[in-house]
Amino acid sequence: MHTSEFVYTGRAARVVFGAGKRAAIGDEVRLLGAGRALVICGAEQRALGESLATALGETSAGLFDRAAMHVPAALAREAQELAAQLRADCLIAAGGGSAIGLAKAIALTSGLPVIAVPTTYAGNEMTPIYGLTEDGVKRTGTDMRVLPRTVVYDPDLDTDAACRPVRHERHQRHRACRRRAVRARRESGDEPLRARRHRRACPQSADDRT
Repeated sequence: MHTSEFVYTGRAARVVFGAGKRAAIGDEVRLLGAGRALVICGAEQRALGESLATALGETSAGLFDRAAMHVPAALAREAQELAAQLRADCLIAAGGGSAIGLAKAIALTSGLPVIAVPTTYAGNEMTPIYGLTEDGVKRTGTDMRVLPRTVVYDPDLDTDAACRPVRHERHQRHRACRRRAVRARRESGDEPLRARRHRRACPQSADDRT
């Protein structure tokens, strides 16, 4: 292929952003032509998972709240069997990489569409990359079947008690910014200017006002 040519494959996905948008999750399920959504989450996000299941009403097929890091293959098979038993025709992944990763693993073999409601900023919800761990070995791959069809970003989850991992992640990032500011004051002859630049780059959040 000539250097002035290229091929780009777009990854179509519906993105919904807004405070409280997770309450309309049932509308997103219906837009996919589905009617029985299985909510996938981890133990820490169980409250969020339950709230989504409640919001789904009659379109809720159930809740699986045992998503785990690195997506154990045995757990993925168990969740897939449950989805089949419940006749689920859609998956809702609520949480971080563990929940979204598990939903992807189910979609890989079942072909069920995934709606992601992320609570972290890892970006896993926007990629067709999946991972499974079996016998201590993690296998990763790329398959468009696992790419979430819809992603619901609800900024209210940043302060929701059911989503403490988001606040923790933000707190850790701000701590890192403050450490860089301290190093700047120590290492630079232009200490006030360097420190002000770091503070502007890392605005204080409510979590930092102690």
